[in-house]
Amino acid sequence: EVVQLILIGHNSNSIASKLSVSLSTVKTHRRNIYSKLDISSQAELFSVFFYIFGKQGYCYINAMVLSGKL
Repeated sequence: EVVQLILIGHNSNSIASKLSVSLSTVKTHRRNIYSKLDISSQAELFSVFFYIFGKQGYCYINAMVLSGKL
């Protein structure tokens, strides 16, 4: 859920609010996600997403933009 929210443009504060958890919980989840993927930034997360999902990933992000969610 955290990854999905990051990918559609939410920052850590927004994610914490949306999921009703603390900011430190979101930061811990982000750190664990980045560690498991062996990445260190949100830009790298997008790269991994597009590498794995290719054109489908692009279409997903585009749909989020068009629907106003991003």
